[in-house]
Amino acid sequence: MLRINHASRVGSLAASVIGSSIFLGGCDGFITARTEEAWQSTFSAALIEGYSDFKGLEYSADAGVSIFSYRLPPGIQSEDAINRLRLRIQSASPCYRPLRETEYELQMRCLIGAVESSGFDEYRILVDPASRTATVMAGGFDSGVEISDYPVFEKVFLRRAQKP
Repeated sequence: MLRINHASRVGSLAASVIGSSIFLGGCDGFITARTEEAWQSTFSAALIEGYSDFKGLEYSADAGVSIFSYRLPPGIQSEDAINRLRLRIQSASPCYRPLRETEYELQMRCLIGAVESSGFDEYRILVDPASRTATVMAGGFDSGVEISDYPVFEKVFLRRAQKP
């Protein structure tokens, strides 16, 4: 059974970040430097020390979902990045458990209730070794609508991860 830590909920933090109610296609122009600074603070557990080129890509304030990317520090390989990120996220909030972990992908969830259908917070990270870019989706899925819309958010995330 997962331990729940409501104080570390990604969704409640992400909801405080300026956003829109629906993911906007190509919304790069709507994400300001101030928003990116807030995300770097809010989602610092998903950032590796020495990263560069942070870019806010997509967001949904209603769902509390943010998608962003950054360049890995020199000398950090994909597998090492995934290992470091798993440790950083668990250190910041022990309720997160790996759901999927490969050399290029990390998906970690923290259950909000006793079961996944009660909602969950998630970090999903894909690392592209060719561009040395990590793309991150951080969000809180705590309502029936958000949980049922997860495939939509996932599709946007995967599309954005393919073009860093």
